[in-house]
Amino acid sequence: MNLSKKNTDISYCGIKDKRAITVQKFCIHKTNKYDIYNLISNNNNKWFCNNNVYISNLEYKRKKLSLGNLNGNHFKVIIRGVHNNVKSNFHILSENLRTKGFVNYYGHQRFGTKQIKNYEIGISILKRNYKQSLSYVIQNTELKDEDKQNLITYINELTDHSIYENAIDKKKKKSQHTNEHIKSENSIEKKNIYIKTDEQQNDHMCSSQMNESTTDTKKKKKKIDISKENHNISVPQEIINIINSISNHSYVEKTILNSIKNSNNLKNAFMNLPKDIFSLFIHAIQSIVFNLLVSIRMKKFGLQIALGDLVEIYEQHHSGYSSLDESSDDNTSDNTNNDNMLYESKIIPITQNNISLYNIYDVVLPLPGDKNIVLPPNLKEEYIKVLETINLTLEDFKSEKHFFNASGCYRKIVVKPYNFKSIFIKNELNDLNKIPIIKSDLYKLKNEDKENNTFIKEQLPNKTNQASSQIITEQQNVEDELIYVSNEQYHEYLIKEIPDYQTTSSIYLTCSLPKSSYITVALMELLKN
Repeated sequence: MNLSKKNTDISYCGIKDKRAITVQKFCIHKTNKYDIYNLISNNNNKWFCNNNVYISNLEYKRKKLSLGNLNGNHFKVIIRGVHNNVKSNFHILSENLRTKGFVNYYGHQRFGTKQIKNYEIGISILKRNYKQSLSYVIQNTELKDEDKQNLITYINELTDHSIYENAIDKKKKKSQHTNEHIKSENSIEKKNIYIKTDEQQNDHMCSSQMNESTTDTKKKKKKIDISKENHNISVPQEIINIINSISNHSYVEKTILNSIKNSNNLKNAFMNLPKDIFSLFIHAIQSIVFNLLVSIRMKKFGLQIALGDLVEIYEQHHSGYSSLDESSDDNTSDNTNNDNMLYESKIIPITQNNISLYNIYDVVLPLPGDKNIVLPPNLKEEYIKVLETINLTLEDFKSEKHFFNASGCYRKIVVKPYNFKSIFIKNELNDLNKIPIIKSDLYKLKNEDKENNTFIKEQLPNKTNQASSQIITEQQNVEDELIYVSNEQYHEYLIKEIPDYQTTSSIYLTCSLPKSSYITVALMELLKN
């Protein structure tokens, strides 16, 4: 499929988990929908497929979508391998999840699944220790141990020119500050003296030429010489071969390490990553800090609101913003916010005067960043200690232009699912060759004939059972969401993951969560006992 569009012409509300069947809206800027029809035709059906991506419901809109532009995400999940004797306990836990919610931890996906976690790489980046960062990246590749060690040894022996450039920038800033001081003392002369950094030269065009000092000219010339040197470095063929041997499936690692074939500026190795991918390292640090702090807070005060907690109040406004966490992960289908509401937000502490106005679902904790975040009065010392345990301070999160942005924000510590429904599907031992699966939106889109779901209907609670009816809110449509199929095509995978899947029961649940909340965290709350 090729519409001759740039990546920036395609917009969406959030990233999706590739291990799930996901549905979301997306926009392509200034594209005729009939061009898409022509590119992906499928016997005049209303749905089109390319590389296992199905496209349907094409329409024109005046405004594009953007990250965070959604209310939340809707999930449908089947849990297999559940023992039959836990049915009563399941109903209790489901009711607790529906009515009380769960602690809004970031899910493990946020930190990566490889040997070195994203937050560990991110910490070394914030400390400007790029050799350590690259060493971590190398350890996450699937290279042989010998090749990994050869790469790490090569990087450790390099002269990192990004360190030199940082020193130059600091000297220029100091020199600029000195000249501004002289300017203030000699304002009568009305003469402006500018000492520009490279970033300023890229951002602003001067209307008049200004004389530079001999010292600045030498520094600039030296910087150019270094740049030329970076692009003409001699890299051993062995190192090039090792980097080239990295699988394309390790896209992030290969993109980073490819940079050292052309430059000794180790910082550039990370700057070559797309911003949304690079930001995962920074977000992972903020996420681990939040998770540690929310655990401390819950141990101290539990599910009760406490003096010194923070809450965010915001009202609809003609301009402004909400500082609540805008990131979106672990998503399935979107509940898109089309109202484009703008809010003016304010963080306030809980005191004796206002504690009766709020509850635990209003409480937020700050994610560290370069904004002037408010630390909760009842956790100030703990917040600083958590940062110290990972060798960071709030100063380390100061954003660096053209490199990274670590703006802080606030995140709810407890959330409740809404539109929650659940059902315990007891295993039918006389038919071990059928399994329940979810009717996906694709299934419905193809408008296939409905299967006989009499078995599932038998599993639904009796209307006279009041407790069960409460567990399955509006459960009359649940049977329309599931279908029984032969396990033949799934057996090889299921038997590895769940050896007893044929003789155990399943749980089906569906719910909606606020944006940036994780269904995996909610499931841990349901399954922990």
